[in-house]
Amino acid sequence: MFTWSNNKNPPLLRRLDRVFLSPELFSAFPLTFLVPGLRHLFDHAPLLLSFLW
Repeated sequence: MFTWSNNKNPPLLRRLDRVFLSPELFSAFPLTFLVPGLRHLFDHAPLLLSFLW
């Protein structure tokens, strides 16, 4: 999923946003998901980090 667009036609799309998770945290929460949101008003998509336990 691309998280940035220049909002032109044709669009220039890039994956700019990143999330870093330590191995210890990932071991504690193995059901961890990163869900990209939708771009509405801005040129970046929000990222939602979900922990299931």
